[in-house]
Amino acid sequence: PVTRLPLSGQYRTSHLEGDEQRRDLMENGGWPAQMVDDLFDVLGEYFRPEEEGGNPVMDLIMLGFSDYMGALDELLHDEFLGVKRDSTGGLFDRSDPAKSPSPELDVKTFDSAFEAFVDRLEERWDKVSAHCERGHMGQLQRWRESLNLPWRTAEELCRGALVSDDPGAFDRLGCRSKVDIEALCRTNRADLKKYGSDLCPAAITSRAETYLAILIPAFF
Repeated sequence: PVTRLPLSGQYRTSHLEGDEQRRDLMENGGWPAQMVDDLFDVLGEYFRPEEEGGNPVMDLIMLGFSDYMGALDELLHDEFLGVKRDSTGGLFDRSDPAKSPSPELDVKTFDSAFEAFVDRLEERWDKVSAHCERGHMGQLQRWRESLNLPWRTAEELCRGALVSDDPGAFDRLGCRSKVDIEALCRTNRADLKKYGSDLCPAAITSRAETYLAILIPAFF
């Protein structure tokens, strides 16, 4: 059907076992045989075993997963592409699909819509993360754990956020209440300026300068 994206559903390797899933799509889903064949050709590539050159990955199962995916489904298929039955906007021209904007031919239209989609998705995912237990910091630690990355404390992640290219990461992670600001003022004073001069009071910086004035001559 023209209103369905073949790869917009949830698929598993078990879909490739036998013909049951193929028959279900054609008989109950109303999909043309050619579309089903194309879908399973792509799934065969996606789920190619590692020993055959594939790169299969596990679903990122973590707290808030259904909310993240729900936001993605709504913003991608409804607002950005407009392919759901009740969609009122989006790039898809329901009256004449051939007139839908093309990423190759209508670059400005497509890029503008895509950038707006990414911005809205980032905003929605930020809200999901904020409402999960321990907020963004907890989600970052869970995400790293799900990928078998080395464990990092909140202070370590905050120090990394402070020097990252993302100017809002430090505050999104709630780092002001999770790190020793006074210590950071001595080591990362310039980086902290991005978040306001009040983070490093004059008393702290002058004390640090006093320490340096005392210590530096001792080495010469």
